[in-house]
Amino acid sequence: GLVALFDAAGDAFDQYAKDVQRIKDDADTIRLQRATLAIAVAAQQSAMPAIERAAKAAGATEAVATSLSNAQRAVTENADQSSALDAQWDQLVLDRAAADAALLRVITGPETLGRLGSIDGRGVGLSDADLASTLASLSPTELGALLMLDRNLADRLGEMSPEDVAALWKALGGGQDTTGA
Repeated sequence: GLVALFDAAGDAFDQYAKDVQRIKDDADTIRLQRATLAIAVAAQQSAMPAIERAAKAAGATEAVATSLSNAQRAVTENADQSSALDAQWDQLVLDRAAADAALLRVITGPETLGRLGSIDGRGVGLSDADLASTLASLSPTELGALLMLDRNLADRLGEMSPEDVAALWKALGGGQDTTGA
């Protein structure tokens, strides 16, 4: 019934909240790593001209050459790390889109909307008789929920032929004397 449908929707929202929290936590980690990297790059940019001048100077030692080589390697490693962080960020964007799509798929799918999901928004393409038959197969609770979900359905019912409305009313139990008198 509706309780199961609400449970399915609740489970979907719980999973979505967990997914979004993980994505947020990962984004915070990436931001921190980017800030740390920016500090390292700034320090390298500040030190590199002096290291390069020392390496080009007459009488530069092997230690100065090693220092320049290490600094150049660090620049390359930082560029690689920056690219890796960009790729991780792009993956988070994809993860968020996937989480959004998964939530939407569940809350608009049959596990959440049940039989209502197969009717809501599709009544327009059905003949009056087919729509009446489909609606008659619903429980009163499901029919009430569907009428709340699809405001155009009431308009569609108003446009149906009198015969089809009468058949629907009869299938729903209308027109029967339930008083026992």
